[in-house]
Amino acid sequence: MTVGFECEDVRLLPWADFCEGKVQLSQKDAALVGMVCGGNLRFNVNGEVYHASANQMFILHNDDHISDVKASKACKGYILILGNKYFAMMDIAISDIWKADLVARTTYVFKVEETMCEMMHDLVVSMSNIARSNNLNFQGGALLAASMSFCYLLLSILLPAVNGSADVKEGKSYNLYMNRFIELLSQDHVRERSVEYYASKLGITPKYLTIVCRKCRGVTASQIIDDIVIHNAMRLLRQPNVSMQQIANQLNFPSQSFFGKYFKQRVGISPSRYKGQFSNLSF
Repeated sequence: MTVGFECEDVRLLPWADFCEGKVQLSQKDAALVGMVCGGNLRFNVNGEVYHASANQMFILHNDDHISDVKASKACKGYILILGNKYFAMMDIAISDIWKADLVARTTYVFKVEETMCEMMHDLVVSMSNIARSNNLNFQGGALLAASMSFCYLLLSILLPAVNGSADVKEGKSYNLYMNRFIELLSQDHVRERSVEYYASKLGITPKYLTIVCRKCRGVTASQIIDDIVIHNAMRLLRQPNVSMQQIANQLNFPSQSFFGKYFKQRVGISPSRYKGQFSNLSF
């Protein structure tokens, strides 16, 4: 169906590798997206059995334990592994990304409309063709554009499912608190960055909020607050005519220097270097 490829932050893997249990996700991988195009697939995730058939998508994360993968003889599809880079670079509110991630972590398997399946499949074929084309000008930019288009379609499937997910709305208290925390963060993160503030708004203790975050995301509440600030900093840094001082002011940092130290400590490079890397990217 497609020719597999691997680059820095997106990998298209042979379907057989997943069916034979050879797929392993690393810490830099944000999600594994599998689409079943025919036949039936059964697999175990974190001790629970899931089934997927034609026009169904499944999403797994790097902290999921995958085992006992079994496919029917007619089973076919594709596996795309997306790195954190692509979600960080998308021009979309991080609260929407987190909401989509939350429903993906509680549902795992999704029915996809046939038209959407065709669009996603066309993008995967395009990525495969771009990756194996020799001497293609702007190959990296073309591959990035196609993979990001795939991500936008993916989020367009997941976000409507947030409102319809019983687990998120009422079934599990951890997910309910997490969803409310994300909503509060999207509104208040520029002026409020303390765990105590959000815990108070939720009517729980800071310790319990961190328990909620570890249960739902595997990180602390403080790390999640930092994530949304860094996400917005990256978005602003990708804008060519916005200065470091303007970004520091917009994100409510006391100084440009403080913003620089905050960003470098969490990202590993200075904001000016990040901005330079993005400006040099070939589209």
